Amino acid sequence: MDQISLNQLNTNLITTLLRYVDEYKWGWGIARRQLRMRFNVDITVPELQRIYKQAKVK
Repeated sequence: MDQISLNQLNTNLITTLLRYVDEYKWGWGIARRQLRMRFNVDITVPELQRIYKQAKVK
């Protein structure tokens, strides 16, 4: 899978990722599975971590 830039991702997905990690304190594996089921995407854990870090900088 090619690297995904933040502007290509759904804002709802990014907001949900931030909520799962920051508010719910879920691990990356659980967050990944939930995002896969909810948004029908298959994003690897390292890619999710990169997206999370980029979103936190904004």
